[in-house]
Amino acid sequence: MKSYYVLQNEKDIGPFSVYELKAGKIYSDTKIKIAGEEDWKCADEIPELLHIISQGSEFDRPEDKKFKNKTETKEITSFGYEHASLLQRFLAALVNGTCISIITTLLVKILSFNSAEVSLNSTFEELLNYEIQYTIENVIVIVIISLIVYPRFCGNIGHKVLNLKVISSKDGGDYDDRINGVKREVLKKILGFLIIPCIWLLFSPKRQNLYERIVHTYVVKAK
Repeated sequence: MKSYYVLQNEKDIGPFSVYELKAGKIYSDTKIKIAGEEDWKCADEIPELLHIISQGSEFDRPEDKKFKNKTETKEITSFGYEHASLLQRFLAALVNGTCISIITTLLVKILSFNSAEVSLNSTFEELLNYEIQYTIENVIVIVIISLIVYPRFCGNIGHKVLNLKVISSKDGGDYDDRINGVKREVLKKILGFLIIPCIWLLFSPKRQNLYERIVHTYVVKAK
């Protein structure tokens, strides 16, 4: 795969992949050099970059939006995206979990899915039966919501609210496939009953949870 350098402030910045150039935005007049070559060219002179060129001019790029060498920034990045912080991940999970729980509870009450009832005098068996039924209903809601939101938001409701999105850890592409979104969210729900996935997130250099390792995803800040 080719890599590229960007000329900014008379310095060679890079190398970058196509995905990183797209995430950082390049314009038709952005000066770019293909790694291994000597000549600088405008982005619109390089055929494989034409599809990622943004409207505007390099002269209008704000200072804080300029490309930086990876050694100049402390942020954890992949494919040109900055990874979501632990706090952002927690808040996104809290928002999404709350929304899913509210929707599940409303559907259960409106459609009377859950025939089990519990009270202070309920036995352990009755409580367990209720919890199992509620979990099944919760998973059904997760599947339905994921089918709707992943193609639109590249993530769940919590990600959208926190301005985050899910990308593939293999190629940096948007994780907007319905079926893959369902797999990711259901696997998260199943492994959520264990403590290990949460601990994994704390020690992962790329802030990946256990289920994210399995489905090959990153949660990053949306551009």
